[in-house]
Amino acid sequence: MEASKGLPLDVYLMVPSCVPATPFDESGAEITHEDVDQLLAKPGVIGLAEMMNFPGVLGGSLDVLRKISTATDSKKVVDGHAPGLSSKDLNAYIAAGVRSDHECTTAKEAIEKISLGQWVMIREGTACKNLEALMPLFEKPYCDRCMLVTDDKHPGDLANEGHIDHIVRKAISLGANPVNAYKMASYNAAVYFGLTSNGSISPGYAADFVILDDVNSVKIHSVYKKGKRIDDSIDSILRSIVRANPYVLKVSDTVRIREITAGSFKLNKEKEKVIGLVPGEILTTDEGYATDVDVDQDICKLSVIERHHNTGHIGIAFVKGYGLRAGAVATSIAHDSHNVIVAGTDDEDMACAVSRIKEMQGGMVVVKGGEVIAELALPIAGLMCDLDANECEEKLNQVKEAAYLLGVNKNIDPFMTLSFSSLAVIPTLRLTTLGVVDVTKFKLL
Repeated sequence: MEASKGLPLDVYLMVPSCVPATPFDESGAEITHEDVDQLLAKPGVIGLAEMMNFPGVLGGSLDVLRKISTATDSKKVVDGHAPGLSSKDLNAYIAAGVRSDHECTTAKEAIEKISLGQWVMIREGTACKNLEALMPLFEKPYCDRCMLVTDDKHPGDLANEGHIDHIVRKAISLGANPVNAYKMASYNAAVYFGLTSNGSISPGYAADFVILDDVNSVKIHSVYKKGKRIDDSIDSILRSIVRANPYVLKVSDTVRIREITAGSFKLNKEKEKVIGLVPGEILTTDEGYATDVDVDQDICKLSVIERHHNTGHIGIAFVKGYGLRAGAVATSIAHDSHNVIVAGTDDEDMACAVSRIKEMQGGMVVVKGGEVIAELALPIAGLMCDLDANECEEKLNQVKEAAYLLGVNKNIDPFMTLSFSSLAVIPTLRLTTLGVVDVTKFKLL
């Protein structure tokens, strides 16, 4: 936020509410309710970010409820994250002060949440594509309580499709009223987040606006910030933030893993859970148990390795629906604690992939036969690089293509899908460094 001052771009922060996300995670740090209190007082901080730990809310966790009350007492908004939550549980979640949700996958779920007072964020990103299922929300009265978000989107998809403009464009192509779509993309978000200086081209309001060449195709003619035309691309603006940030060096050595060998991925039990993937969604299914890799049944091994404190903890399971038939695919982006996650058909290749990520201090890697065949280094916190969008897209496409050549299902994103496999707040099964988590029962198996 400090580095963004003076740029022709407004940067706001929602304080992370769940670090770690659940008791089953090992993250690099912890954000307590005392931290939340301090951060909410800073300029540019507009609320508490997605409260993923909905079981903690429903169970009356004191620390969780203190975080929410700290935000609501400060008149700041609290974002939600509650996939599939309904009925009395949903009532309790909303009553605690949570005002939005971006995890709706059906119109029925979204309409129930809107009817109980929540705002719904319609998500269309790289791994999660919920727009088509939620098209009924573009009509009155629902459109007045909805916004558009991507949640997670890879640089290549941003470059090829766009960001919020892509969602508006696609919604219009699917029959949405353009006025409703544009309102959901801009004005509604300003209202929800309390940005009272935005929302009208009128005296006393911020002169931040976009001029379009065409409404339906969302072809942008020019962008104005504080009344002045902006010629810089968003890519160059964001790169200047990264390169001017004095904290980058402080998060450039974050992959702390002891030596990994093929033996590191030996099962601790005779059999282990199989996590089923769902194309186009981040929900998973319980596919029973397996004792070993079976590529003919589309079952490969999955592992999450703790990388912040060198604890040596390694979670192991199996995954079905990924499609991998040889080698290994690994990444240090693994929501939300961002440990190293790897899928593979061969333990030696899995060890090779994780070892290479350690050498690069973060990144994405594809390995076959003990050789790295594609990689993208992410040395900033193991999550980011300072390449421009085109360079990043080129390398990202290379690692994706390498993964697809090894058999990964082309209906999923090889890395984004893998990243969500460790997020232990979305049903049904997830894998963390401590093992398989049954999210529905909220317990470690």
